[in-house]
Amino acid sequence: MVTVALVDDDELFRESLGLNLADEGFEVVSFDRGQPALDWFRQGGAADIVLLDWRMPKMDGLEVLRELRGAGIDTPIIFLTVL
Repeated sequence: MVTVALVDDDELFRESLGLNLADEGFEVVSFDRGQPALDWFRQGGAADIVLLDWRMPKMDGLEVLRELRGAGIDTPIIFLTVL
Protein backbone atom coordinates (compact mmCIF):
# COMPACT_ATOMS: atom_id res chain seq x y z
CA MET A 1 0.00 0.00 0.00
CA VAL A 2 1.26 3.47 -0.86
CA THR A 3 1.53 5.81 2.12
CA VAL A 4 0.86 9.52 1.67
CA ALA A 5 1.90 12.06 4.30
CA LEU A 6 -0.54 14.96 4.06
CA VAL A 7 0.60 18.22 5.70
CA ASP A 8 -1.92 21.07 5.60
CA ASP A 9 -3.21 23.51 8.21
CA ASP A 10 -6.73 23.60 6.69
CA GLU A 11 -8.63 20.94 8.62
CA LEU A 12 -11.53 20.61 6.17
CA PHE A 13 -9.25 20.34 3.16
CA ARG A 14 -7.00 17.84 4.92
CA GLU A 15 -9.97 15.71 5.94
CA SER A 16 -11.59 15.84 2.49
CA LEU A 17 -8.41 15.04 0.56
CA GLY A 18 -7.44 12.38 3.09
CA LEU A 19 -10.78 10.63 2.71
CA ASN A 20 -10.58 10.79 -1.09
CA LEU A 21 -7.09 9.31 -1.06
CA ALA A 22 -8.13 6.58 1.37
CA ASP A 23 -11.10 5.73 -0.87
CA GLU A 24 -8.61 5.22 -3.70
CA GLY A 25 -6.58 2.78 -1.63
CA PHE A 26 -3.85 5.00 -0.21
CA GLU A 27 -2.82 4.95 3.42
CA VAL A 28 -2.89 8.55 4.65
CA VAL A 29 -0.99 10.01 7.59
CA SER A 30 -2.16 13.59 8.26
CA PHE A 31 -0.51 16.50 10.03
CA ASP A 32 -1.91 19.96 10.73
CA ARG A 33 1.49 21.68 10.78
CA GLY A 34 5.03 21.15 9.60
CA GLN A 35 6.65 20.47 12.95
CA PRO A 36 4.59 17.38 13.85
CA ALA A 37 5.31 15.97 10.38
CA LEU A 38 9.03 16.59 10.82
CA ASP A 39 8.96 14.95 14.25
CA TRP A 40 7.18 11.91 12.82
CA PHE A 41 9.72 11.48 10.02
CA ARG A 42 12.67 12.00 12.38
CA GLN A 43 11.29 9.31 14.68
CA GLY A 44 11.27 6.78 11.86
CA GLY A 45 7.95 7.48 10.17
CA ALA A 46 7.99 6.84 6.44
CA ALA A 47 5.84 7.73 3.46
CA ASP A 48 6.08 7.17 -0.26
CA ILE A 49 5.16 10.79 -1.00
CA VAL A 50 4.41 14.00 0.90
CA LEU A 51 1.60 16.37 -0.08
CA LEU A 52 2.76 19.59 1.53
CA ASP A 53 0.92 22.88 1.89
CA TRP A 54 3.01 25.76 0.59
CA ARG A 55 1.55 28.36 2.99
CA MET A 56 1.18 27.46 6.65
CA PRO A 57 1.63 29.59 9.76
CA LYS A 58 4.85 29.36 11.80
CA MET A 59 6.64 27.03 9.37
CA ASP A 60 5.82 27.19 5.67
CA GLY A 61 6.22 24.34 3.21
CA LEU A 62 9.64 25.47 2.01
CA GLU A 63 10.97 25.41 5.57
CA VAL A 64 9.55 21.92 6.06
CA LEU A 65 11.21 20.80 2.81
CA ARG A 66 14.57 22.25 3.90
CA GLU A 67 14.33 20.51 7.27
CA LEU A 68 13.41 17.17 5.67
CA ARG A 69 16.29 17.35 3.22
CA GLY A 70 18.67 18.50 5.97
CA ALA A 71 17.71 15.41 7.97
CA GLY A 72 18.47 13.19 4.97
CA ILE A 73 14.82 12.46 4.22
CA ASP A 74 14.44 12.39 0.44
CA THR A 75 10.77 11.43 0.14
CA PRO A 76 9.23 13.04 -2.98
CA ILE A 77 7.22 16.20 -2.27
CA ILE A 78 4.23 17.67 -4.07
CA PHE A 79 3.37 21.20 -2.97
CA LEU A 80 -0.25 22.23 -2.51
CA THR A 81 -1.42 25.82 -2.46
CA VAL A 82 -4.58 27.87 -2.70
CA LEU A 83 -4.30 31.46 -3.85
